[in-house]
Amino acid sequence: MIINLETNIAEDEDYITFWERLNDIFPYQSYRKEQFSIISAIQKATNKALLIDAETGVGKTAAVISAVLSRKEKDERILIFTKMLGQMDAWFRELGLINDYNRKIKRPAYTLLPLVGKNHVCPLVTRKTQKQFSQIGCQLFDCNQPARYHSFKNSFEENVTFPKRILEAIGEQIKGGVDLSEILWLLQNKLSPESCPYQSIKMALKQADLVITTYPFLLNPPYREFLFEQMGLDLANTTIIIDEAHNLAKGTFGELSYRTLSKAIGEIGPHPLFDLLLNYKEKAGLHSLSIPEVLKTDLLTKGKRFLKEQFKKGSIDISSSLLVYDFVKNLSYCYLATDRKFLLYLKDPREILQPFQWVKQLILLSGTLRPLRYFADFFGVPKASKISVVSEKANINRIILTTSDPLMNMRFKERTRKRFLYYTQAIKQLL
Repeated sequence: MIINLETNIAEDEDYITFWERLNDIFPYQSYRKEQFSIISAIQKATNKALLIDAETGVGKTAAVISAVLSRKEKDERILIFTKMLGQMDAWFRELGLINDYNRKIKRPAYTLLPLVGKNHVCPLVTRKTQKQFSQIGCQLFDCNQPARYHSFKNSFEENVTFPKRILEAIGEQIKGGVDLSEILWLLQNKLSPESCPYQSIKMALKQADLVITTYPFLLNPPYREFLFEQMGLDLANTTIIIDEAHNLAKGTFGELSYRTLSKAIGEIGPHPLFDLLLNYKEKAGLHSLSIPEVLKTDLLTKGKRFLKEQFKKGSIDISSSLLVYDFVKNLSYCYLATDRKFLLYLKDPREILQPFQWVKQLILLSGTLRPLRYFADFFGVPKASKISVVSEKANINRIILTTSDPLMNMRFKERTRKRFLYYTQAIKQLL
């Protein structure tokens, strides 16, 4: 039997280096058994894909971010996907604790750059115009910042130093207790008042080691290609984390009510694209429908024109025509079905992770990925490493209450101090 001593020595050195770095990075005094299991799984993973099923409350976010940073190489990029904006807070919070310790020992702070929709950072957007802006963006205000950005980024000095300033400022802001809203406020108000916050984020993507964004940039091919291009990703040197990954298994990819289609016809009149959809109304089964690009482009143009006219009149209504456009642009990789409304179902869920087959490591993380083997097959990664972590507190009884109180929701845009105080008062009454 021949033993490769050089390989074994290298592996031992990697092992020692990993745990030494982890001891400096992990944001708490000690880790729980569940966290140790997650960290060890990431350190030992021999397959590119790793599925982690870890119950809520085991501290999986802290374990994953610490382990990934502990094995991060110099030029490696880390890309995190969350389903919703509010789920980014946990990643900022744990990284903030890591940065607090880094500052104490005079080490550079980590920067986590959030890529969010324009409507979340544009200073021109108000509550009244947010929905309209989310449909056509800068065109709503005839804003010239995008054009200014293109000339601005052609300046070599600004193209290098401006993103660096952005990332350093965000890194300084990421500390214990920070959340996404504070980072977005910084981008809107402090970094560069004369420039567009969204374009500033785009410029910084190329230099950011850690980026966090939401599922549209994971599931929508044009959005994903945009993200990869803006980051200049080398997938072989990139770790990708998909949080709440069980959501990828949801069958419905989009929906469009008959009422919305009827309103779209009322907005711009009859359209060949509408006729194509109406041909399938109430038809049973799954259908492959191909819509010519020229029809989609024409609908987009007319929908934008209608929305601009409404905006100029002072109306805050959104365009149903653009809702139809958003629905049909996903038809190329979905089946069309009808059940009192139009529905989209992904043709092959295994294609979701296909673009990531060359990454250094792909981590799918959730509290409900059971049974792991079936999820791995469903996602098209049957040979993935798998670990299931059960909370040591699993036997403690939990009481789950529901309420119809409209103020008892935590949508991202409604997370204010007043809302948290309202929640606190309600909890006190329950206790």
